[in-house]
Amino acid sequence: MRPTFLGIGVPRGGSTWLYEALDAHPDVYVSQQRKEVHFFDRSFDRGWAWYESFFPAEEEAGRYRAVGEVTPHYIYSEEAMGRIRATASITRLITTLRDPVERAFSHYTWRMQHDNYRKDFRSFLSDYPEAVAWGRYSGHLERCFGLFPREMVLVLVCEHAFADVPTALRRIAEHLGVDAGRFPAGTGETRVNTAGSPRSGAAYKAASRVGAFMRRHDLYWINELAVNRLGVKRLLGRGGKGKPKLSPEDRAYARGLFEGETERVESLLGVNLDAWRG
Repeated sequence: MRPTFLGIGVPRGGSTWLYEALDAHPDVYVSQQRKEVHFFDRSFDRGWAWYESFFPAEEEAGRYRAVGEVTPHYIYSEEAMGRIRATASITRLITTLRDPVERAFSHYTWRMQHDNYRKDFRSFLSDYPEAVAWGRYSGHLERCFGLFPREMVLVLVCEHAFADVPTALRRIAEHLGVDAGRFPAGTGETRVNTAGSPRSGAAYKAASRVGAFMRRHDLYWINELAVNRLGVKRLLGRGGKGKPKLSPEDRAYARGLFEGETERVESLLGVNLDAWRG
């Protein structure tokens, strides 16, 4: 079958938290072979049969009220969003947003961990301009709202969701048409997918590249065995220096790169984003 909903954004902005919350609900199915399928942006040429293999067969579909996947890069791709718009089965979209400065810094620490990046944060913002572009949410939201009815798109602000998890879960459940009371106790209470400094940067980078190669070639069972069962990357990640801290000076510098963005998103969503002004 084809999905009925998608998580469409944003990287390092709560998408793993969203995936795990959805996966905990007994009436929701999210793709199990991989969290990020990347069909609409990177793998569309593989065809619908390949994509549908990530979801239950038609005879099993009745077990679930909502079926989908979470690929947090979709929101940035005009082509992907157009393809999603043309897919009749998809009637609900969810995106999570995070303070763009915190998102960019998390992106930086992720690169440190996975690519052994060793320059400072300001150099990173120059070397990886997408770290800034991905945090300029207003343009991407405007395109999304231009393509889809507003009621079809649920936007969760991470800082609000983490401060009031029950309300966030209730909003997700209402959006997907499932019972919020069926989320298991403790769902969404733990922060996930944080980044730090690995024990051996070169070894961790090599492990990450091998994992990426296996994912690209659909060797997920090997990746699952190595990463989740044997804990190879987890072992390599132990004993590092811990997560680096964002200095007040670098925070102010990065905040300047997103000048006016908070106000634009507030206007689009009708929410208070004082949490992004620190």
